[in-house]
Amino acid sequence: AQGTDKDLGQAVEQLEDLDKWLRSTHRKTIRIEALSLQALALAASGNQPIAQEMLRQALALAAVGGHLSTFIELGPPMADLLNGLRSGQRGIEQIDRILAASPERPDTATPGISRSAQVIPPMVETLTRR
Repeated sequence: AQGTDKDLGQAVEQLEDLDKWLRSTHRKTIRIEALSLQALALAASGNQPIAQEMLRQALALAAVGGHLSTFIELGPPMADLLNGLRSGQRGIEQIDRILAASPERPDTATPGISRSAQVIPPMVETLTRR
């Protein structure tokens, strides 16, 4: 919560324990979120290679069911991590879909203007009656 090295380390440990339990109980949707949070905590503590590996695992699980909302809800820090993962990554289409659906897109940021003040592009897909 504080963002200190100690707090981030504790968060990573707890998320690792949670991930082990989620694997044993086959809770895929929650596991995607736990891996994503673990990736953010690892990235915040400066451990980019392992953070990217956690994010790859989360994306692989999410690809099967088309889960995008978890990544979008984690906001700009996740969008930054996804942008860092784009280069040399298979499945770039999935990352692009997530970034396109994100309300605050770091790849379209204009210097000197806050992300929330920028124009948000229209949705990629139109809504149906349903």
